[in-house]
This record gives sequence, C-alpha cells and structure tokens, in this order.
Amino acid sequence: MAVSKRTLRWLLKFPAEALLTSSTTLRKRIDARVEANSRLAAKYYPSARQRSYLVPAAGPDRPYSVQLPVPPPELWICRERTDDEYISTGREHVEAMRRILAAAGFAFEDGSRVLDFGCAGGRMIRWLRYEAERCEIWGADIQARSILWCQQNLSPPFHFVTTTTFPHLPFPDNYFHLIYAAGVFSQFADLAETWMLELRRILLPGGRLYVTINDRHSIDLILDFPEHHRLHYLKELLLAFDEKTGCLRGGFGMFTVRRTLRDTHVFYDVDHLRRTWGRLFRLQSVTPEAYLFQTALVLEKPA
Repeated sequence: MAVSKRTLRWLLKFPAEALLTSSTTLRKRIDARVEANSRLAAKYYPSARQRSYLVPAAGPDRPYSVQLPVPPPELWICRERTDDEYISTGREHVEAMRRILAAAGFAFEDGSRVLDFGCAGGRMIRWLRYEAERCEIWGADIQARSILWCQQNLSPPFHFVTTTTFPHLPFPDNYFHLIYAAGVFSQFADLAETWMLELRRILLPGGRLYVTINDRHSIDLILDFPEHHRLHYLKELLLAFDEKTGCLRGGFGMFTVRRTLRDTHVFYDVDHLRRTWGRLFRLQSVTPEAYLFQTALVLEKPA
C-alpha cells in the first residue's frame, strides 16, 4: 500500500495540461517507474520497453561449432566492457564451478537436471552447451528482458523462465540435481533464508547447490582495491559502514550496504552460515575467489 501511495503522489505532481499534451512521454516515464520497482510489476522486472516481440518456434539445436550469440550490453551484469570479456569471464566462472563441483563429487550425468538461478543474459549457462545435449538445463531470472532475449537466442538448447521476487519457483519438489546461483545471494538483502528453503525444496536429495557469496576474504580483497579499480566504490562503502558500526573490527553474521533495487551488496561470515544454512544443507566446501572476489560454497541436500 505504501508503494501505491508514493506512486500516486508522484503521478499527481504532473500538471493537468502536461497529462493531456504529453501522454506518450508520461507513458514512457510510468513504464520506467514500473520497471525500476519490482513491487509495482507483479514482483518482477517486465519487458516494458518492448511493446511487440517475437519468440521463434523451437528448431533443431545449432551445431556445436557455431558460436552462440552475445546479448546486448544492457543485459550484462558483471561490468564487462567488451564482447570478448563477456565470453571469457563466463567461461572462467563455469570452469571454476566445474572444478569445485568435481572435487565435491558431483558429475554431470546423462539426464541430469540443472538450474541456473539468476541466469541474466546467459553468461554462464552458455558454457553448459555440451551438457545440454544430454541434460535438461534451465535458466531463471526476474529480469523479463533478459529471459526474453535468452528464449529468442539460446533456446534450444536451454530452457528459460521468468520468475518473481516472491520466493517460489515453478518446479516440482526434488527436481534438480544441481542448482547454481553465482553472484545472486551477494545481492539478497531480504528473504535469503526463505529462498534457501525454496531451493532446497526443488533440489533432489543428494543434489548440490553451488552458491557464491561475499565473505570476510572478499572484504580483505575489496579493501586492497586501488583507487583506479572500477569497483573502488565498494571499498569506500565498506569503510564508511565500518566507521558507523565497527562491523569489520568486531564480529558480524551478515550485513548489507547500499541497499537499493539495482545495486545491493550483502556480506556474510561463513561460520554464521554454517549455523544457519547448515540446518538445511551439508556444507561440503568453501573456495575463495571462485567468482571474481566472491567465495563459492557447495551445499548438499541430505538424503
């Protein structure tokens, strides 16, 4: 209700003549407002900028030798600067995930079902193309524009679905052998535990959950960023928050800085997660610097 009142007050700021003479401009501004606030859009980020669009009929898979297309830069989420960087970082992060999962005893067997939770424009899922020939691989995200692009360009061989900020996913209980969420829980300031319960629900007993987080090691790396580093602002945010709370000098279980709809940063203490997420999963491994400066956790759903 509070969101609706704020939006109504925002609309009432427009003079009547402006509403009449600038309906097209107003509509665009309203679309932008809705797109920027997931709670105004049925709890997802809609494809508001595209009034008409096409999803082609499913055809045969592309030959493996044909390179998959790269999404437009506005769908990139990791601050890549070129197409080559977008491609190479996705490959690097999937190769790291493969190594870490293999060390935890997980293998992509025929018929496995895999979910990329928070797939964005498919930066990582594209590197599971070989597995997609013998496995069922899904990508899910609340950004409808990203999912639409993936459905138009990466399906087949992959499957994609738009989800919402409500912690529910449209899959049966005990469905996936592997779920990976890279760079997702580092942005969940709310309902992280609820989402963990939902991921546990759709994971098979004995299945693996691969999650990357910001932890104390991540903080050490960030505090070493030089001034010219493109993420130097994170260092400034951390130092300002520590000056206010003393969290870096003392203890913490979790904290968040710059909590906005578009740019939230969440930090965890791994021992805290052992006591909380450890009630739901068996923590198999902790690997620093697996995803940029983030630490990877491999969690197993007990049989």
